[in-house]
Amino acid sequence: ELSRAVEVHLPDSAELSHHRIDQRILHLLSSALPHAIRNAVDHGGEPAEVRGAAGKPEALQLTLGLERVEGERLRISIRDDGAGVSLEKVRAKAIESRRVDPDRA
Repeated sequence: ELSRAVEVHLPDSAELSHHRIDQRILHLLSSALPHAIRNAVDHGGEPAEVRGAAGKPEALQLTLGLERVEGERLRISIRDDGAGVSLEKVRAKAIESRRVDPDRA
């Protein structure tokens, strides 16, 4: 289901070959990355007809990045071309769950 809604772009193999990733980190990423991708789809993805009207491809475009930032540290980034998080929906949910006073939201 997720693969039909998303087109994923990975760094090319030459870029990936410069980085060795410890098995412990790979294990942690194996659950974190799918969660992050699902969040991008759930919170940023628009229906195909909305994307088309905005001049975007039908499938949400995700780009996964990998870069060495300091010593053994790597930065993994996930970017999408979705609409982003709707502030109104976040505000409404916060009020509904009583996490925020409606007068202060």
